[in-house]
Amino acid sequence: MCLDIRVAAVLVVLASWAPAAPTLAADPTDPAASGPATTLPTVSVHENPPRSLTQPDAATAAAALRQVPGGTNLVEARQYEQGRASNLIDILQGQPGIYIGSRGGTDDVKVSIRGAGLDRPYHLRGVLLLQDGIPISTADGNGDFQWLEPLAQQAVEVYRGANALEYGSTTLGGAINFISPTGYTAPGQAARVEGGSYGYGKFQAQSAGLREDADYYVSASAYSRDGYQPHSATHAARLSANLGIRHSADLETRLYVGATRSDLQLAGALTADELRNAPRAADPDAIAFDQRHDGNYARLASRTTARLGDDARVDFDLYWVNQDLYHPLFWNADFLNGLGVLELGSNTYGAGLRYVNEAPLWGRDNRWVVGLRPNSASASDRRYQNRFGRPGAPTADFAETWRNIDLYAEDQHRLGAGLRLTAGFQLAWATRNYRDRFGANPNGDQSLDQAYRGFSPKLGLLHELTPTLQWYANASRAFGPPTSLESLQLGGAHGDVISVALQAERASTFEIGTRGARPRIVWDAGYYRSRVRDELLTLNDAQGNPLGTMNGTPTRHEGIEAAAAFVLARGLAIPADRPGTPRPPTPGANLAPLRDGDGDRLILRLAWDWSRFRFTGDPVYGHNTLPGIPPHHVRAELSYQRPSGLYASAHGEWVPQRYPVDYANTMHADPWFSVGARLGFRARHWSAFLEGRNLTGRRYASVVEVIADARSGFGPPRVFVPAEGRAVYAGAELTW
Repeated sequence: MCLDIRVAAVLVVLASWAPAAPTLAADPTDPAASGPATTLPTVSVHENPPRSLTQPDAATAAAALRQVPGGTNLVEARQYEQGRASNLIDILQGQPGIYIGSRGGTDDVKVSIRGAGLDRPYHLRGVLLLQDGIPISTADGNGDFQWLEPLAQQAVEVYRGANALEYGSTTLGGAINFISPTGYTAPGQAARVEGGSYGYGKFQAQSAGLREDADYYVSASAYSRDGYQPHSATHAARLSANLGIRHSADLETRLYVGATRSDLQLAGALTADELRNAPRAADPDAIAFDQRHDGNYARLASRTTARLGDDARVDFDLYWVNQDLYHPLFWNADFLNGLGVLELGSNTYGAGLRYVNEAPLWGRDNRWVVGLRPNSASASDRRYQNRFGRPGAPTADFAETWRNIDLYAEDQHRLGAGLRLTAGFQLAWATRNYRDRFGANPNGDQSLDQAYRGFSPKLGLLHELTPTLQWYANASRAFGPPTSLESLQLGGAHGDVISVALQAERASTFEIGTRGARPRIVWDAGYYRSRVRDELLTLNDAQGNPLGTMNGTPTRHEGIEAAAAFVLARGLAIPADRPGTPRPPTPGANLAPLRDGDGDRLILRLAWDWSRFRFTGDPVYGHNTLPGIPPHHVRAELSYQRPSGLYASAHGEWVPQRYPVDYANTMHADPWFSVGARLGFRARHWSAFLEGRNLTGRRYASVVEVIADARSGFGPPRVFVPAEGRAVYAGAELTW
């Protein structure tokens, strides 16, 4: 499915002209309500507002996350919509436990949770991506973020590590679930425009409505950006929609549609000298070979939810995801090797069956979930010589089949007052089949069949001392087969594509933490320690020869994920007429929005991640630090808020210590500090913002391309991807 900018623009106009539908006013006492409080019409009764059976709202998601005995995050759209909302950086920046960086502010984003996919500067590994609880990652475990529209979400859930078991994920990094708005939660009609530095411009329109037995939501957006570096322009158009049909009070079906066209030029990485002295330069090869990441994405899905009495329900999902990627990359014309031009196409078909029962057991509160999630994908992987941006002679042709069956179960049982035990497991079967259709590879037939099986148990305790104070601990195992990017590599005497038999990553993790709230503070902090076996790493042998991606010797991942928000002052200019009573905290240490009578307030938010990832006695690298992520990452924000909707903030982001970019630990990325500010106003029917980023123009690497040994190449290695320079953005939104 191809959706270009012009088609999206037409859809935007049609969506903005859609007839208005009745909308539900936000409850001003609801901690998840967004914007300033409003007065409900006297003719409306909202003590028990109607809700979708198939789709949770943000408040329901927050309540569910508070019952997870481990690290989670919830980011509501109202938080990141206060500034530029262009890509995943804007959603997840400042969230504890998540390292995220972007290529010069583009949609090409690196995300790593607890060290998953540590040496991946692009694409995603070790983290399951879901939209509304339904997978959107390809069946081999790869994921990209260009397809996602931040403004077409009501909230984003992050389950760190094995805390994502309820969704059937036991990968090292966990899962990210994007929750779509519906006719129950969206504001009706809305239009938003954004613009700013480096030629950035975006327009989005949405329409939502609620009828007696149906609701709908549709969003269309188009944006473009010239880019911070040469050859880094981005153009994208996205369509997201869902339709819910209520068959009866206990039966609902929701249909989902998504489509994206994304064209992204790649500027490549820089040397250390270029990063310090010419950060807006580009890799000459990236320009000469017109390196890009262009693709089409289409998604169709459905969920049917049947409520079985007051305490149980069953969800049945069906989905199809299509991705087509045109990906010119480096090609060495002299040695006739390199990735060249990649043409990748895949179709993933899947289903899901999930049963939830919340009936008491043995006279105590109990909740158990059991689910089955099979999926299968067929993919075509063709590669060509790169003739300066155009496909040349073919170099590889693979037909690929990826299959997975995941069976999972989890039970949460209240042992006593405030003490809850969680126990669960996942059984996973996976196959990765690669058929070599090329027939001219000097390394011979590279067909490969691999099968994987995993058993991943989890045991957790959650102690709720008060409704706003919790302690938790858990122990779990993780399992993650390799993706096609690891199984098909460059190698052999001629540098052609070879297939590599690899083991699945496995990890054993222990975690302990606390989250809570008091009248002037909200916090969320935890410590984890993982022992990882067969981690997928790009290494050299003892003689310095490249081995490609392989299963490394055992490694240890440990870290602290902490965030807190402090109300430094209340009633500075607007007196508060009610005491500052604590409300249940949202995971990620977020404060609920102001309500009438709260007065104004001054808030300090802090987030700190400490990461220590090491070999535990590798024959080549000893106890070296695993490269790619700084050991300390700190973000602080001071903000002022008024009940009228006025807000202003200043923030700083700090990496105080250099960190290695190669496994040999011979080259390091420099420490850095950047500052930004934001000013905005949110009224009932309109909002506006002005935002500045990296205001001091600090030159630093937001992402590094991990290599085995910086001493083994020809000349200074190109591994540093520059962060966006000084930038200013503004935007406005109108709802009706």
